Amino acid sequence: MKIHFCLLLFALLLPIKSHSQYRDICVMLHLEDSDTKRQLGNGLAYAFSKNKEGVDTLTMIKIMKATPEYMYYGELKRKLSVGDTLFVRSRCENYEEETTPFVITQKMIEETPVNIEGTVRLRRAPKTLREATVTASKIMMVNKGDTIVYNADYFQLAEGSMLDALISQLPGVKLEKGGRITINGNFVSSLLINGKDFFKGDPTVALENLPAYMVNKVKAYQKAPDNAYIIRDSLKANASDPWVIDVNLKRDYAQGWIANAESGYGTGNRYLARLFGLRFTDYSRLSLFTNFNNTNDNGRPGREGSWSSIEPVFGRSVSKTGGLSYGTESKNRKTSFSTNLTLAYNNDDIQTEKSTERFQAFGSSYVRSRNQEHLRNTVLNMDASFSHSAKKAYFCWDNVFSYNHSKDAANNYSVESAALPTESYRGALLDSLFVLQNYAKAGALTNYNRDLSTQSTTNWTYISLFNADIRLPHSRYITLQLNGRYSHATDKWFSRYALFMPRSSENGDYRNKYQTTPQHEYQWWAYANAPIYEKNIVRLVAAYTYRQEYYSNSRNLYRLDYLGGQWASANGYVLGMLPSTGDSLTRCIDYANTFNSNRHLYRHTPELQVQLTFKKGAALTLLFPVNFEHDVLSDLRMKDVRSHVSKHYVGFDPKIQFSWSGLNIEAHKRLVAPDMTYLLDVRDDSSPLAIYLGNPTLKATDIYSLSTKFSKTITKHAQNYYTGAGYHVLHHAVGQSRLYDNTLGVTTYTPRNINGNWTVSINGGYARSLDARQYWTISADAVWKYDNSVDFLQTNNIDAVTRTSVHNQALDGNLALRYRQKAVALSFVTSAKWQHAESEREGFTTINSLDMLYGLTANVTFPWGITLNTDCSLYTRGGYSDETMNTHEWIWNAELSKSFLRKKSLVIRLLGYDLLHQRHNVLRTLNAQGRTETWYNTIPRYVMLTLAYRLSIQPKKANQ
Repeated sequence: MKIHFCLLLFALLLPIKSHSQYRDICVMLHLEDSDTKRQLGNGLAYAFSKNKEGVDTLTMIKIMKATPEYMYYGELKRKLSVGDTLFVRSRCENYEEETTPFVITQKMIEETPVNIEGTVRLRRAPKTLREATVTASKIMMVNKGDTIVYNADYFQLAEGSMLDALISQLPGVKLEKGGRITINGNFVSSLLINGKDFFKGDPTVALENLPAYMVNKVKAYQKAPDNAYIIRDSLKANASDPWVIDVNLKRDYAQGWIANAESGYGTGNRYLARLFGLRFTDYSRLSLFTNFNNTNDNGRPGREGSWSSIEPVFGRSVSKTGGLSYGTESKNRKTSFSTNLTLAYNNDDIQTEKSTERFQAFGSSYVRSRNQEHLRNTVLNMDASFSHSAKKAYFCWDNVFSYNHSKDAANNYSVESAALPTESYRGALLDSLFVLQNYAKAGALTNYNRDLSTQSTTNWTYISLFNADIRLPHSRYITLQLNGRYSHATDKWFSRYALFMPRSSENGDYRNKYQTTPQHEYQWWAYANAPIYEKNIVRLVAAYTYRQEYYSNSRNLYRLDYLGGQWASANGYVLGMLPSTGDSLTRCIDYANTFNSNRHLYRHTPELQVQLTFKKGAALTLLFPVNFEHDVLSDLRMKDVRSHVSKHYVGFDPKIQFSWSGLNIEAHKRLVAPDMTYLLDVRDDSSPLAIYLGNPTLKATDIYSLSTKFSKTITKHAQNYYTGAGYHVLHHAVGQSRLYDNTLGVTTYTPRNINGNWTVSINGGYARSLDARQYWTISADAVWKYDNSVDFLQTNNIDAVTRTSVHNQALDGNLALRYRQKAVALSFVTSAKWQHAESEREGFTTINSLDMLYGLTANVTFPWGITLNTDCSLYTRGGYSDETMNTHEWIWNAELSKSFLRKKSLVIRLLGYDLLHQRHNVLRTLNAQGRTETWYNTIPRYVMLTLAYRLSIQPKKANQ
């Protein structure tokens, strides 16, 4: 690898009297081994000239790589002319020092800057055996105040890795499914690039598209709000401020254009194609990306495995996404504007088959079902943000627009039986009834049904948020906020539903349904707060919030089978066809399940905030809000029947927060009103097997929470540790009582209040390096949770509403040992999930299971430049009474990559996914309600060849 040493010298050109003029000189050296011609790594160079007496004049020092980050400036102490000689003294570890002269030519003088380029070949220095002390050349992480700084160059990554591969290796950081990030147990609210939001609200864009090779440092810290200079006495972040991860790019990519393109094709017609471009300047940024693939999973080998890997990916998906992000700010950094746009299209083919056992007081029931679904979804998201910081005011205005359109076509089959079906293979009973039409055993079934449906949904939402913070005399301030939201949705749904009940005198129920559900809603709220007392350590803040909401929901349900003829035949008109006249639709309205509801909510919240700031950074905050909420819901069903509900709630929701030196304690009580539709005294039997009733006597739920966390980062041995505990209680929780008709298989649901639900948890984690060079690191984390879950037991007696309680313990632990040195990175990971659930309920089967993961990953770069990136994991499930749930599966993925061209700009990769063909597509679950085995269609194993190209264009004067 050629290492460029770029040394900028300011040359004195015009000696007019006592004045001088300087020229920029750029010297680029290529250091090579004189024997092998191998390009050398880090080095050191001195640039100097000689005065008339022949004495050397040192002018500049350049260290390590030729990047602006390591640039040192000096001055040439005499006039630069044609024929002058510039000397550069080069040295490199284990090599002898070499001095190289460069003669200034007329062509060089005419260039700006003066460019000098050459190759210096160094001879190896004689080796002397003696005692030596070796120190690590790269530090994994350091602590700078309250900021954790990770050195991206420390971590060994495969060629072509994206940002998510780097983030997942950072000590104390966890990257979860969907882009959710935590650090030392704290949720990360934002992912920043060079301190700025990147595709606001969607960290997956950066995680999946930003190349890891561009990253210099990754910082994790709590970020004070932009208006802190108005509302606080200090710009330092508080314990309540959100955690962020700030990805700092290398200076080579701080200005100019960079692009990363990759495409690949594999067996089974698997393909991927993506493009990422980024332009950064000191005051603006522009980025765009596209990503097309049908691989279902954006993961790559070498991620050390996770329990999400053992769960099958639902269906087969074709994904096409693209986006654009732009941001700019004024030169004084006081005014900024940013906007983001993303467009996504997904085409999903999902097939599932389920075998379910439902636990009931009077004996289990068994369900076999099959679902075939084709879903197409288009999503457009846009946002724009403007902010301005004045001396005594701060203004921010955010706008968000989203649009979603989806089309869904589904075919569902289901069979329910009071006895365990005997099947020769999965889905045999479904095939016998619906494919072979063999009804010999149908009389022993509770019911069986099929549902063919299509659905089209469109919705859009607009949100506007305005915030102003104004500094008042005597160090006082006032905060004003005005926010609004409006959304509109339409839904059209067609269904042909056929239900057969062998034990019923009616024998069956056929429904040809057409349904529309127009909805629109708006919310707006205003907020103001201002300090009313400030003295010594005490600050009192008064706040007030007013919120108003309106919801209009309608459901127009038409029973086309009421029209008779082919409308009432399963082999009649094509699904999605409507009568030609509006009068025909009027004649087939299902009045009992057609409604128009309107809800109005008004909420007033006065609040007193007490803020106490003690010495050594300790802080105590007491919040005393009182919510006065008035809800009104009117619902029109049938022709002339109107249901009206009006509720008034008063909730005192105090909150206490204490923080000091990494310790955070929080206690909170809040009142949550029940869903207003639960309070309606109505009956919804639009689905023949599920009937929903209202309950006007429902009470609001009180939620009590207590949590504590402590975390600390120590630079020595790169240590991160955290611990925490939580307690959560629900009073008057809302559950669903279930009345089951074991003859017909019909379940009637009624919402009711229930007490006894509470949860306690303890968690902790620790990570550190094991040696001075930080080659070996170890990390461990665990969480224990006890959940006392109380619910209503499904029963067949309306007068016997019975409570059931399940005591559930779970322990989830992870241990990882990693080794990284130069071109080798190895890791061994083991995880365990233990669950123990028991109940006094008769017939409940105690759960005592243990799921284990053993994973080994390797990233090795061989001398000839080929990189192997692989992971091999063993997943085991044990302790289940059902032997089919006890499984052992080996999952092996591997990737070979090779870089070509200068600066490794071209990368070829060969990727193998599930090489042992053991990744299962059956998911088994067991809980208090029952046992379910679900089969999915998934992506089979495949091999893919990809080609990636990197492009970097920098302005000539980017380093100045």
